[in-house]
Amino acid sequence: MTATAQPQGLVPARHPSGIIRIENLVDGVANPYASNLFTGTPVMRGTDGTLQFTTGVAGACIGVFQGCEYTSGTKRFVIPYYPAGTTYEVGSMIAKFTADPDIIYEAQSVGPVTAADVGGAVNVSGASVIGNTYTGFSTQHVGAPTGATAGTFIIVGLSPYDDNAWGDAYTKILVQIATKQAAVAFGASADESRVKRAEDEAKKQEIWKARREEDDKRDTARREEDKRRDDERREEDKRREEEDKRIDEEAARRPDDERNRSPESSQLPADPTQGPWPAQPAQPAPFPGFQDPNQPR
Repeated sequence: MTATAQPQGLVPARHPSGIIRIENLVDGVANPYASNLFTGTPVMRGTDGTLQFTTGVAGACIGVFQGCEYTSGTKRFVIPYYPAGTTYEVGSMIAKFTADPDIIYEAQSVGPVTAADVGGAVNVSGASVIGNTYTGFSTQHVGAPTGATAGTFIIVGLSPYDDNAWGDAYTKILVQIATKQAAVAFGASADESRVKRAEDEAKKQEIWKARREEDDKRDTARREEDKRRDDERREEDKRREEEDKRIDEEAARRPDDERNRSPESSQLPADPTQGPWPAQPAQPAPFPGFQDPNQPR
């Protein structure tokens, strides 16, 4: 039995296509916005074009908040919820949310829901956002079924868990957006806000363009320097090849005997039978009474 209240807001469960897509909206939350927006918080679009908490009976809903990222000061934040009162650099904020009306969501009711309630409506429980700032996830319930009375969501089924059944104290149900938000009539402040965002975006584009041009200039200078060095290496290689070729040609023009004669052989006479020869060491004097056998007696 689902006897414990453990709500997680509206959790995307499935879509007919099999893919649940997340939308991104630049500066999609007011700067600042007075309330937290958690992953799982149902949202609507305000008159200034930003996302706001969906409240009230049959309150209009565009989708469910799925976190955000933004730059504040010198830091970039990527977090599962928008902290109340946060200010960010214009153009740096990306609000993430679901916006497809065919998405089926899972939610936990504040009380029992029966099979007879399928096709009936439910609304968001509570007039303010509820969530956990440590996890960044919503802890919002949906209210008790309202039957045929219009509501923000329509009950389409039961969440498929072994411990979840129709009539449980805090039944987990599958719902779909029933009151899809239509076009919003923007006021003058919204027009001014859009104009300011457009101007800021144009300034950012100019800055990025200037940076790209600087990068292109550095890349061009680097390529030219590399080409100059390559040309110098090729010229040096060519000079060395020409020098080696010159030396080889000079060697080829010398007579064979001159090319083949070693420095030592150039000192010897042409006729090997003629001297001079290296001086022979002096023979030791024969001892007294020695008679050379080669001499006549």
